[in-house]
Amino acid sequence: MSSEASFDELVELAVGRGLVYIGFRARTVLETQNKLIQKGIAEEVVQGAIARLIEMEYLDDRKFALSFVEDRRDLDGWGNSRIRTRLMALGAERDAIDAAFAVEDEETELRRAVAFLNGRLTQPAEQTAERRRAIGLLVRRGYTFETASDAIRAHARAHS
Repeated sequence: MSSEASFDELVELAVGRGLVYIGFRARTVLETQNKLIQKGIAEEVVQGAIARLIEMEYLDDRKFALSFVEDRRDLDGWGNSRIRTRLMALGAERDAIDAAFAVEDEETELRRAVAFLNGRLTQPAEQTAERRRAIGLLVRRGYTFETASDAIRAHARAHS
């Protein structure tokens, strides 16, 4: 083999590095692209590697976003606002993010917020301080203030 690798060989080497990086956990296209550039790989080679990883279906922002949304909801109890913010920070495409959120309606998010409260509160939050604490819990998890308020009322109705 010659001392200088061809463009295709460089792309394949970058694909290998990309596979190692995404082997630890799923990543967005942007995360993978930035990591390869950070490793000192030429941008043209990175673009070729990203195209190849997408073609091989190792990178897919839509699948990533859907999986991320499901995991953060189910495993961490996050609300839509927090999930959306994190996906945007990870560089997921806006269309992919919107598609991931299209599978759940507001009523389902309200049920998840109430379920979260059921796990945290043994009785309804009736006093002002208790209500503020409960709203704070939900808002920090990424639920909107409106959803948090509705969840507190629904929780109270279920426990009265």
